[in-house]
Amino acid sequence: MSSEKEPFLKRNVHERISTELKIVLAGAGIAFFGSVINRLLNYVLRIIIARGLSVEEYGLFNIAVIFMRAFVAFAALGLSEGIVRYVSYYRGLNDEEKIKGTLVSSFIITFLFSLVITIVLFFSSDFIAINWFKSEQLIPLLRIFILMIPIGVIISNLTSLNLAYEKIKYNFWLVDVSSQSLRVVTIGLAILFGFGILGVGYAYLISFFIIFVLMFLIAEYKVYPLIRNRVKAKFETRELFSYSWPLVFVGILGYIMGWTDTFMIANLMDIRSVGLYNAALPLANLLTLLPLMFVPMFLPLITRNFAQKKMFLVDSLTKNVSKWSFMINFPILILMLLFPSFFISLLFGEQYLEGTSALVFLSVGFFIFSLSYPSMQLLRMIKETKWYLINLIITIPTNVILNLSLIPKYGITGAAIATTISYSLHSLLFIGEGYYYLKLIPITSSFWKSVFAGLIALGLIFILKNLTSGGFFITVLFGVLFSISYLILLLVFKTFDEQDKILYHFLKSKIKKQKNI
Repeated sequence: MSSEKEPFLKRNVHERISTELKIVLAGAGIAFFGSVINRLLNYVLRIIIARGLSVEEYGLFNIAVIFMRAFVAFAALGLSEGIVRYVSYYRGLNDEEKIKGTLVSSFIITFLFSLVITIVLFFSSDFIAINWFKSEQLIPLLRIFILMIPIGVIISNLTSLNLAYEKIKYNFWLVDVSSQSLRVVTIGLAILFGFGILGVGYAYLISFFIIFVLMFLIAEYKVYPLIRNRVKAKFETRELFSYSWPLVFVGILGYIMGWTDTFMIANLMDIRSVGLYNAALPLANLLTLLPLMFVPMFLPLITRNFAQKKMFLVDSLTKNVSKWSFMINFPILILMLLFPSFFISLLFGEQYLEGTSALVFLSVGFFIFSLSYPSMQLLRMIKETKWYLINLIITIPTNVILNLSLIPKYGITGAAIATTISYSLHSLLFIGEGYYYLKLIPITSSFWKSVFAGLIALGLIFILKNLTSGGFFITVLFGVLFSISYLILLLVFKTFDEQDKILYHFLKSKIKKQKNI
């Protein structure tokens, strides 16, 4: 009898894994297109600013944006993460009182805290600009961006509310598409009419406020009526903070980790170097795009299956998501390493070519860091969020020391090397911690097959590259040939398994439906 049940049970498990992976893929599709559009528009925005202003002014703009975002993350107190977790949890229990209590406490606490921070920073802006960044020209621009901190905190909470109610489409249209489109239009007009760097700052503020209003109205009338809801709020503030407290400083420390190199280049070198470095940085950051697109649906699914003690599904989801990320990310890394000058000159212009070597090292660093994303979500699944804070406490001083040592000797390339080493350490810590708790490493034999396929395709293109004189169209042709060669080699090495074939047909059917609409 057991032998008769075994094929049925295996088929059941296989179907369950396929179903879960389809959910991940469907959610990832929205996140993917959102991230692609967001980043494309962000690159358009950076190109407009970089070409419309001087290199020094472009550097000032980046410093102001980084500063504002860092303090938005700090003022959020980690509670935006708590909104996703606890609102989702209380929805499962149909506990409207605790849902409202979570939202009210999160919004009020973070808004009041952000107001205090804004006031302090606004009246300290001249000291910060002169003593931290050695630039009086930064003072008025910094004040404009400081005013955005409370708005940014509320937008962060509204974004989390949409995720908790699985309304990813609103984040797609408002955060990814509308907000970036508005910035492109308003900032583009500011530059077109010659309003200069301060005009760019005010244009950013206007677009920020418009998105805040739109997100609030959508949340109130389409997601959760926070103001109109007459349910009596039941507060679980202590429990909310117990989950969020390790993340209180993770947001700000994460920005410090991500922008230490930029701040230290500004301090140890000059604003022009900041502009050069920030041409390479967003390009290398492309390598985090794919892993991040799986997060919105990956985390809720593995958490649900973990609660149901279905570790085989957690294991399968983790390894499949890791495999997909690696297979697509690895050839992008190779193209970045092979044609760094092409990407920089194409998007930012030849005046930014001094950032080529920085792009090479940063690409490696961001690629290695992207390998840890599944392990990071596994730690959230088991509520071991304290490691986010501990890892940053380890890697930030490492990053600072390396930057202090390498920037004076190697300039922006030294900063890129420091960042690559620090991000690699950060990645290894997360992967090691995930293994310690769950004995799960998101690596399969498919990784090595992808590596061999990529290296063989690279060798072919490298030989062809040495036989030609280069040029725009030749470089594009090489990129296409590399991609085709890589895909063929993946098929030759039998990298794709049965799950991949099912998902391929799932995607194919979705595309056909879209064409028929």
